[in-house]
Amino acid sequence: MEENVNKVDAENAETINEEKVENTQRETIKETKEEKHEKIHEAEVGVNDDMVTVRADGKIYDVPSSLKPISTWGYFGYEMLFFIPFIGLVVAIIFALGGTSNVNLRNFARSRFCMLLVLLVILGIAFLFGGAVVMLDYFTKLR
Repeated sequence: MEENVNKVDAENAETINEEKVENTQRETIKETKEEKHEKIHEAEVGVNDDMVTVRADGKIYDVPSSLKPISTWGYFGYEMLFFIPFIGLVVAIIFALGGTSNVNLRNFARSRFCMLLVLLVILGIAFLFGGAVVMLDYFTKLR
């Protein structure tokens, strides 16, 4: 009887050891995934960013300075800056290409630059059709 108990205990010990090894492997894999996630996040945000306190939805958050939101007046000011004919274009291109550490400002400059490109395409198409209408009018008057 004692031999059966010892066999059962030995089998249980092996099962427990196997489970411990599997759990340890799972934890190692989980830690590795978390470390990769942290490295990616650090690469996107920046490791040495200063933390900034931000209030949103009645809560207080600590975010890196590179993710600090732009205020409404900030957007208004940057919009006015981007509307200055030549200087605004240069500043928008510099900000869009990474001339600022703030991700929100960089994305805003990219959207303004994309909007400028869309408007140039629309104006180019309008110019082509307008030129075609003028040419058509010119040739019909010659007859």
